[in-house]
Amino acid sequence: MERYSIEVAKESDDADLREVLRETQMKGNISLSFETEPSFFKSIAILGEKQTVLSIREVKKDKIIGFLIRSTKNVFIDGEIEKVGYLSSIRLLEEYRGGRLLIQGNKELKKLLEKSKERINFTTIIEDNIYAKKIIAKSRAGLPNYMPIGVNITFAIKPIKKSRYKTHNNIKIQKGINGFLMNEIVDFINTHGKKKNFFPVCSEQIFQKNYLKDFNSKDFYLAHKDNKILGVIGTWDQSKFKQTIVKGLSLKYKALRLINNYLLTYIINTPIISNINEKINALYINFIAIENNDDNVFSSLIDTISIQNSDKSYNYFLIGIDQNDPLCKSMEKFKSFTYNAVIYLVNYSKEIIQSKKVNYLEISRL
Repeated sequence: MERYSIEVAKESDDADLREVLRETQMKGNISLSFETEPSFFKSIAILGEKQTVLSIREVKKDKIIGFLIRSTKNVFIDGEIEKVGYLSSIRLLEEYRGGRLLIQGNKELKKLLEKSKERINFTTIIEDNIYAKKIIAKSRAGLPNYMPIGVNITFAIKPIKKSRYKTHNNIKIQKGINGFLMNEIVDFINTHGKKKNFFPVCSEQIFQKNYLKDFNSKDFYLAHKDNKILGVIGTWDQSKFKQTIVKGLSLKYKALRLINNYLLTYIINTPIISNINEKINALYINFIAIENNDDNVFSSLIDTISIQNSDKSYNYFLIGIDQNDPLCKSMEKFKSFTYNAVIYLVNYSKEIIQSKKVNYLEISRL
């Protein structure tokens, strides 16, 4: 009898999958667990149009010890709509990490990818995730090809009452879409989003059917002038169905936390660093669509979001931008902590995306 079985997880496995999330962590200077209380399957529904969860079970104990998720989603590639696969949340309890199980898991992953119709599958690995990087660095155990195609930078910015940017050219910033139609917002997002690879396709149906839990039209911020939309950004609080918990701090970060939380955050507005076993309360920035990547428009929107959310309990808000995106330069105005994630194409061939377009990752749906 095989010691492990790998199969598509069912709704009845929800509690076991949530336990694996609680017991695994991304190790680094700040070690984190990413949890989905109170429901695993309802939480991951935001990832895309369809989710397949491959669970790994220790047969003798009848216990789920790991899993991975493959989502399919409609994005823009070279300006055209294409359905792609995204591999995420690869989790395995630490005591089970080893070569034999890796071989078995990769066989099942290969079957899943070979059956899929999508030509593009991708994933992201945070640069601090040493374990994951070690695995893909070794060409063994039937691993697919992991081909790096870019680096996404996530900026963590503390909301503050004081303005950090003075808007010019009489641009108006508002929260909500009052004065505009939803189809105008959707058209603007798609028109400017399609200029970047992996930008998610937007539709009115997403909001009409509440596909994005706890996110709707009132969560948009608009920049406009003379009734012409110049920029759109969404803000998404996911705390009711997703949680990030600090599981450990390196000695360096324990010392930094004290200096930062009791001094620097009040002087230069760095984000608060949560303590061990504390939940990080974050606001995600999504659907970043800016006409001509205008720095004035983008900076004005970010500054308004910062001011209007300063009286809430957020540690920070999170913005994901490709390192080659012109919008990256705007972040110099806002003191932040950053971390990088490498974007990889994942397949068993040598196919790559031949494109010079900047990538855009919707970090709120990864």
